[in-house]
Amino acid sequence: MLTLTTGAVLVNGGNNTIQLTSLAMGGNTGIFQVAAGSTLNFQSLMTGSNGFVKALGGTMILGLKQSYSSTTNLDEGTLVLNAGINTILQNQTMNVNQVPPWT
Repeated sequence: MLTLTTGAVLVNGGNNTIQLTSLAMGGNTGIFQVAAGSTLNFQSLMTGSNGFVKALGGTMILGLKQSYSSTTNLDEGTLVLNAGINTILQNQTMNVNQVPPWT
């Protein structure tokens, strides 16, 4: 398990994978900055009570069903929910904060 108490995960290039038992964010907002042209394949359980933000123009793939609560914010780029139905918890808010064209 990895605990993210402050800061962000930054991906600057290439195809990257995070594969952990879990990433605990506690009451913090998890921030994932994936640069344009980059991919982050997130194969871990994300837990916490303050949601997460996907920023910058790259692609983030959630490969497992997640158990964090609160808001998912897609500020830029692409977020792929690749774990089937209910990749993120039901009855949570997702904000898409991009201007068209959406990717």
